[in-house]
Amino acid sequence: MKGLTEATMLYRKGTEARIHDVHVDTLIVDAHEVEDMRAEGWCRTPAEAQKAWEDAQAASATKSKKKGEDAPADPAASGSQT
Repeated sequence: MKGLTEATMLYRKGTEARIHDVHVDTLIVDAHEVEDMRAEGWCRTPAEAQKAWEDAQAASATKSKKKGEDAPADPAASGSQT
């Protein structure tokens, strides 16, 4: 097994550690793996991980709200009978 030539720590929102008041999971990878891991949701800093999580939460809330607006009206709820 080869050692890391250029170790890089990455972060994502989680429960493993609290760094700069952000709860994160950590991962140490070699520099050539960083972009692949970033594509999987890992971030370069705890602050970036927090922002990515907040953005995902906001996007999810917006998507849920739009889904509710797009749903057809329930005839039973409006008192309409067929």
